Amino acid sequence: MTATTAMFPRRLLLSGFTRRSRSRLRILATTSITTTTTTTHTFPDFFCLSRRTLSTNNKPPDFSDPNYWNEYHNRSPSLDWFTSDNAPLLISIAQTVTSLRPTDRPSDRPFKVLHVGAGTSSLCEILHSHLDSTNLPFELTHTDITQSSVSILQNRSVQNVVKLDVTCPNQTSSLGLSSYDLIVDKGLLDCFVHSTSSSSSSSLKSTLKNFSNLLSDSGTYLMITNDSSDSRFDDFMNYGDGDWDLRRFNSRELVSDGEGDVVVNVIKVRLKN
Repeated sequence: MTATTAMFPRRLLLSGFTRRSRSRLRILATTSITTTTTTTHTFPDFFCLSRRTLSTNNKPPDFSDPNYWNEYHNRSPSLDWFTSDNAPLLISIAQTVTSLRPTDRPSDRPFKVLHVGAGTSSLCEILHSHLDSTNLPFELTHTDITQSSVSILQNRSVQNVVKLDVTCPNQTSSLGLSSYDLIVDKGLLDCFVHSTSSSSSSSLKSTLKNFSNLLSDSGTYLMITNDSSDSRFDDFMNYGDGDWDLRRFNSRELVSDGEGDVVVNVIKVRLKN
């Protein structure tokens, strides 16, 4: 068997395999993929590479393409993209969310949380359960760009699920400008960063602008990513239009204690006042 190397964009290779911050990351599962030349490549399950994509053009899929995610959700209706539905990690994320409820407000005012790029993750139910356990009012909305994931979540009786293109200001503004206390993003921005599309930079820029318009003055953007915090800081610098208070850019590693450790960076950034 002749050894060959699949070609990837440099940024995908750097962020996915060689960044120092990811050296301790152990993915729960790997996917072995055989190309048409019978050469076998093994990739982290995080990239969810399809046999058909690799065998035809030797490129990773475009993670910003809704068609890719429609196929993905139809093929794997209950799979969590980062963690293979690793419950301890999702519970830790939910605990972080509940801890970010503003304390300087009347107790009867709802804590408004927008969960973007929800996919079909059980984080939807876990978030609701943890917020409900606080016995304080809250409003939790889940969004995804694909109808397949919206339908799957609705069939699981998840409430307040909206089909939404986060890059489109007309769609995001329909949720209410300056109305959310917290935006929760587990892997959505990563899709634009690792996109092979020529429009990925403009999508990243418009998404950050739309998020800044959705958050209240004291709102927080909570991002869960497999990438390094330095990389995300650069993205906010380059594409954030100066809307974000990067002096208060906070990052910490979150390590699951489930079967096989998974390490992600939890990044918290607020709007400039």
